Amino acid sequence: MPNMPFPAVTICNANPFRADRINETLLAYVQRHGINLTENNRWSLVTSMLVNLFNRNESDQYLNIGFQLSDTLIECSYNHINCSSYFVRSFSLAFHYCYTFNWKITTKKLFTLADVGSGISPFEGLSMTFYVPRHLNFPMAEYPDGNPALVAAWCFRCPPQCTHTHFSTEISSLAAPTPAEKAMLAEVLLNNTLNLALPTDFHENFDEYMNANYLRMTITCASEYVTIKRQEPKLSIVDTFSAIGGQTGLWIGLSILSFVEFCNFIYQQATKQFLLRRNRRQVEENRNNTIIEQK
Repeated sequence: MPNMPFPAVTICNANPFRADRINETLLAYVQRHGINLTENNRWSLVTSMLVNLFNRNESDQYLNIGFQLSDTLIECSYNHINCSSYFVRSFSLAFHYCYTFNWKITTKKLFTLADVGSGISPFEGLSMTFYVPRHLNFPMAEYPDGNPALVAAWCFRCPPQCTHTHFSTEISSLAAPTPAEKAMLAEVLLNNTLNLALPTDFHENFDEYMNANYLRMTITCASEYVTIKRQEPKLSIVDTFSAIGGQTGLWIGLSILSFVEFCNFIYQQATKQFLLRRNRRQVEENRNNTIIEQK
């Protein structure tokens, strides 16, 4: 089990675009085309601008208007090993940039359960601390906390998975960040040595912003064992055809038996009517003969 790879973990921002960068790009777009920008045509122009970036093959500018990992990630630790540089960037049409830890590629290290650093509890798993810049979510007027439709909606074009991996999620009962965590991060965040996307009044409202935007996720192994549940069909193909054949044979047999019984019933009724008519005829003949003899 120690050599078992740690699962890949992908993180995305539910809101694909940064408001400040997309506003700058939008202003340059309307100035270049001589368009009057108003609140009524703002959202339609954003769509036209994104299509224009694709048509002009300006992929770098298009990707630049999305959230980068450095905009949100404060620190990353895997079993007390700094893992901030072990993320692989990918592109999603729904979420823009996504970042995956422990992606199985040759250029990045593949972490296993046996990889540990120095610490009191070495097997703490993957721990990531984020500052979520909600003030940069776009569009802010409709979705102040991002686009909820992208969070909850399933892809209607995607085929169902053959294999599902379920991870239990538990929310901490303690308020976060604690005063100790705030004090530890204060120097780094107030000086912004990490180049995070912080608001301009972050220094004045440090506690308020930290309480609203601080996020810490820990992904660890709850058990040393992997439980695999396999679903198999109750009936195999052979059993299915056998059942169909048996049912078909049964119904055919019942149909033939019913037909024979019906024919037998018709025969009995016909025989009964024939005998009744013959007996009635004999009675009539005997009565006529008796009358003639009496005369």
